[in-house]
Amino acid sequence: MAHTPDASNIADELTLQPQQNRQRDPDQESIIRAYEKQVWRHFQKWRFEDARELLERLLILAPEHTWGHYIFGEIAMAEQHPREALEHYRRAMMFGRRDAETLLRASEAAMKLRKVKESAKWMAAALNTPGLHPARRAQIEAFLQKIMVKNPATP
Repeated sequence: MAHTPDASNIADELTLQPQQNRQRDPDQESIIRAYEKQVWRHFQKWRFEDARELLERLLILAPEHTWGHYIFGEIAMAEQHPREALEHYRRAMMFGRRDAETLLRASEAAMKLRKVKESAKWMAAALNTPGLHPARRAQIEAFLQKIMVKNPATP
């Protein structure tokens, strides 16, 4: 299996720069796109076992594939495995995926694991993403305020 760097400390490094994508030949890109399509079909039909198997193959071929890690996280959350989900969301972010939804899903997984400080960091980072809808921003800010009241030591 391809080596993927440890993503466990990414919460403390919210300013990580996306890793450069390595160059692939067109045939390899075609294979990756085919895996993506198959994974997405299985995911949409809630056939998670099949999607997991294909994602494992995809991530061997392209360990830095951010969408693959994000979808792996989504599957793990749907199957009530927040620890595994958080690891995949962290990897997706480590490799460059920094959209609000990924950050919020990582926050949700961290909260399920009672990692309040990490969850708050992901929420705070989501507030800094461009294009966040004002209503969604207000929800996140209100939730962060509740966390701060219940856990005053949380930055």
